[in-house]
Amino acid sequence: MTSRAHGTIPQELRKYGKICTYPFLHGVYMAVNAIPDLYLLVDAPNCSGFKSEQIFGTHDLNSTLLDVEGRHRIVNTGSHVANIADGNHEGFIGAYKKYAEADFVKAVAYTCFPMAAIIGTPYDLLVEDADARGVKPSIPIPGRSLAMDWDGGYMDALKCIARRIDLPDVMPDDNKVAVIGYFMDRNEEDHRANLAELERLIEDGLGLELAVTWLSGVGFDELKRVAECRTIISLPGSRAASRRLMRRVSADLVEVELPLGFEATNRFLRKIAAATGREERAERFIADSARELLPKIKWLALKRFLGSRWTYAGHPQYIPGLAELAELVGAHLVSAIAWTSCEPDVTLPETLRRPVRVSFDVDSITYSEHLVAARRDLDLIIAPAEHAPAPRWSKFLEFGFPSWGHHALFAEPFLGYRGAACLLGRIADRLEDRNYFID
Repeated sequence: MTSRAHGTIPQELRKYGKICTYPFLHGVYMAVNAIPDLYLLVDAPNCSGFKSEQIFGTHDLNSTLLDVEGRHRIVNTGSHVANIADGNHEGFIGAYKKYAEADFVKAVAYTCFPMAAIIGTPYDLLVEDADARGVKPSIPIPGRSLAMDWDGGYMDALKCIARRIDLPDVMPDDNKVAVIGYFMDRNEEDHRANLAELERLIEDGLGLELAVTWLSGVGFDELKRVAECRTIISLPGSRAASRRLMRRVSADLVEVELPLGFEATNRFLRKIAAATGREERAERFIADSARELLPKIKWLALKRFLGSRWTYAGHPQYIPGLAELAELVGAHLVSAIAWTSCEPDVTLPETLRRPVRVSFDVDSITYSEHLVAARRDLDLIIAPAEHAPAPRWSKFLEFGFPSWGHHALFAEPFLGYRGAACLLGRIADRLEDRNYFID
């Protein structure tokens, strides 16, 4: 069950505080960051460019959003109070033509700040009027900063791409699948290892071919391989984009949960296997994976995890898996703060034996109070860098966006079986041996 968390700050003062989430455009920028030849035009003032710096070179050391030669993949129209009233048509058309006529650009997306959205600038008509040479695919992403935050921005970008991408007319292959809705917030080896683990689960575990994952750091044309797939696997948050693609390519749709943790990965495989007739192979793979990995964490669970109490803050999609993973090793995820101002679509596993208090729409003062209490009562805080206790607590694990201190230079997954083991290893490094003896 989720609830709004208001803490002790008076309700009438909350509107002046900072809500613990990230703006809509952060999510759009992350989606663009994960498609290396997609460029984004933002009808907004110059300050919109600074959001790129919260990803490029800080959270994501492999980001290509900015370029030393000036070929930035996110640019703005330089709108301001003097030109926004008439829609800043010339500024938008001029910037769009530069992108659309550039050889290094494969596709152009465009969106806007709320002030431009309120005015109702007719962007589709302006794109037609631009009369750009060498027409590129254009992806309009409505500016919904007043209604959505970062998770909505990312998934809205996927939905808009799914609607406008030009798909080839090919015969779907019964053995090929596409995964839609992977939240790739950076191009480092944690996410690349997640993608490799998803491929291993689907190909080695089920005998299927993973043709493409939306999004996975591949180019715009590579996304079109979804047309080859008989089955679309929809991860949480991407249902709208997945259903649109399903209708466009006449594919079967399998809606799954995020495979974070051992049990969640079991259910992920079994649901896909049931839809594709590969149940026996899936059960063999699940059993083999349990024999390979569970003995490795047995003694670590007794030495480090048993009886420990955790809290989490960050993207809501990781909450169910972390709660279940904690319980598997004898720990307890006591509470979680979903970093969103909108009520998150978080469904905790019914098999959980202990409750998890999930909050959202949390203001910064309430969150600070939560950290103070956590340092006193809990053993571990799992959260992004921006929300680390100050001074940094030894039992703090940096996880999710933004990660300013922790960067993945080698394979470091957190999804699938190997990701669960890797994540538990990171958590164990932050915990002390439990104070009891085993006869």
